[in-house]
Amino acid sequence: MSLVSGISERLKSGIFSVRKDGMLVAEQLGPILGQDVRFDELDGEREDNDSTIFGQRQDDDYGKDMDSCHTNNLSREEKPDRIHANKGSSFNKPTATTTKRTKRKEVQTPKEMIDPDEEYLSEDERDDPSIPSSEYDPVTDVESISGRGNPMDAFFDEDSDWDEDDMIPYSLEDNEEDMEAVPKPNYLRECLTLLRTGEDDTFAVDRHTMALKEISTLVRAKPPDLTALAETLTQTLLHFENKYDLKNFGEYRFEGLCALAVCEPERSVKLLIRELFLDISLAVRFDILDVIKYTCSELSGNIRLEHHKAMRNEENSKINAPKIMGKRSVVAQSNLISDLESDEVGITDSNNSITRHISALENKTRRWGRSRRNEISVVNKLIPLAPSFFYTLVKSFMVCRSNTSIWDGENGEHLLSKVIVTMCTIVDNVGNNPSVSVLASDLFDLSWSFREAESSEVRIAILVSLATAMAYLPQEYLTKIFFGSHRNVASGELQRFLENTSLNDPDERCRRVAAQLTSTSKRLYPDLVGI
Repeated sequence: MSLVSGISERLKSGIFSVRKDGMLVAEQLGPILGQDVRFDELDGEREDNDSTIFGQRQDDDYGKDMDSCHTNNLSREEKPDRIHANKGSSFNKPTATTTKRTKRKEVQTPKEMIDPDEEYLSEDERDDPSIPSSEYDPVTDVESISGRGNPMDAFFDEDSDWDEDDMIPYSLEDNEEDMEAVPKPNYLRECLTLLRTGEDDTFAVDRHTMALKEISTLVRAKPPDLTALAETLTQTLLHFENKYDLKNFGEYRFEGLCALAVCEPERSVKLLIRELFLDISLAVRFDILDVIKYTCSELSGNIRLEHHKAMRNEENSKINAPKIMGKRSVVAQSNLISDLESDEVGITDSNNSITRHISALENKTRRWGRSRRNEISVVNKLIPLAPSFFYTLVKSFMVCRSNTSIWDGENGEHLLSKVIVTMCTIVDNVGNNPSVSVLASDLFDLSWSFREAESSEVRIAILVSLATAMAYLPQEYLTKIFFGSHRNVASGELQRFLENTSLNDPDERCRRVAAQLTSTSKRLYPDLVGI
């Protein structure tokens, strides 16, 4: 009975090769035990199964002896049925064909391929229909075993839940962060601790470098403790010195200050304005003004618009002068202000920028259509913050205006021009908003008081400031300025100032800007020609 038990165990197996062996033995043993056993599962698989069991070579005489033994044990009534049931099998072949001992080629059963990731199931679990069995049977995949196919193709059939897109390869790239002397900070407080590392620390250079590289990324992620640490981080970065001659120190520091000012403008920008006129170096003052200007441009969305325009122009393989949409071209004015600051920003040709800026005045009486294809929309987050920035800067400027240590000499003139241009940037980035007319009128009044400055750098900043203010002033306010109803400007005084500057100013840029302003004002108000 051990043979029958072995057959039963194999028939229960979930592996087809094992179950197939059990079926083959059962079909051969059935006639001996007086039973006709035939499995439909072996249809198409019976190739020489009468002479091959478990891959071992058997001859025809063995089958013949088995048949004769079985026939002698049967009664005469059972013989016809038995012969009819086994018609076509090797047991009933003519004797002439079975007398010769033929050597049959040994059939090798393929070795079982086991998936190491397949879940192991016991026999009881295999019999449980609620537990799904593996759909992959490597033995039945004859094409895979013979080397003519991919064994993993069974996973990617139409009914499978697996997909090649789910098989994401593991990245072998390593940034070697674990090998650095200082671990990467994950929180702003850790970054602040690294910035405050003393000179006696062995890893002071690595700590400072890591903090400067990561602070911008951490701040722009807007962690919960940003509001509490914004002012402290801003002040620490502002006065941080490059004692170890770190690479890209200025770039990392500027990016960190800009990130703080953009993500926490009410705290960081006001702190920068308070620090602007204290006892600090001229370079730090310039850094503060540059951070304020960049912050205004990013909050207004103009930086994003400029980036989108550059990408669109690159795609079109040509650069076209942007047409005016509405009353003013906000981005063009921002470009002008950055171009007209000084030669240190690398000015090569500012004539086109000046032309675009002056044309803002002409847009009061002219509208051009513009295709809205490939346009993007941005939210101007600077509008509610601009009055606070502008008037805080004006207040700090007026308080320290009499401090000769700040404003004397060439450094003072350079600083004054930068302050005026920063005010222009704030007003310009507000855009076409009802509140901009108030800021523009105050900017005009402040700039008009410096029209007789001796420094050409200050005069060009004043002309740019006047052009910016006039571009955003209402039509009624401009009429008062040109025809003498304004409290600070006499009748025709502005026109005479512009004409005199365009003819007699020693600086070529001042003459060019003044000439364009004069020409534009005469086109707007023909009555000014005789003044």
